[in-house]
Amino acid sequence: MMANKADTPLPETKQNVEAKNNERLLVFEDTPAGEFFRPEEERRPEFGNTSPVSIFKFDGPLPETVNGRLAMLGMAAAFITEATTGMSVYEQLTQGNGAFWFLASAQLFVWASLVPIFKGESSDARKFGPFTARAERWNGRLAMLGAVILLVVEGVKGGPILF
Repeated sequence: MMANKADTPLPETKQNVEAKNNERLLVFEDTPAGEFFRPEEERRPEFGNTSPVSIFKFDGPLPETVNGRLAMLGMAAAFITEATTGMSVYEQLTQGNGAFWFLASAQLFVWASLVPIFKGESSDARKFGPFTARAERWNGRLAMLGAVILLVVEGVKGGPILF
């Protein structure tokens, strides 16, 4: 089967990147994203950089960890409350006490995530049986996507997803 001309990348779009003399491979070095690149040593708390600026940066250790944990908490709370009361997520936040309880528990999760990072411990260093940092990261990412999908489906359906 012959490749279609549209399937072949243009010569100016493909870059062959090779590391020379054991140098780090910087794929985005010559792109606009390269302006914001930080080496791994600057992003990881176990390497000593525990300043609030470094920890809270977009590619720092805290944002994805906290957002993933809050998404997992929110999805579990949304489904449990929806199953017991029959209220959609929107109704839980506006008519019930859902917003209060989520914000109250979110404070606990954020502080519990901050303490080890400020002590210089990476969340990647933890492992308890099947519970690894990688599994937590992927579960958090899926929970974030699930939260968006839940809101869209309930908005289109006009009510709770379970009833």
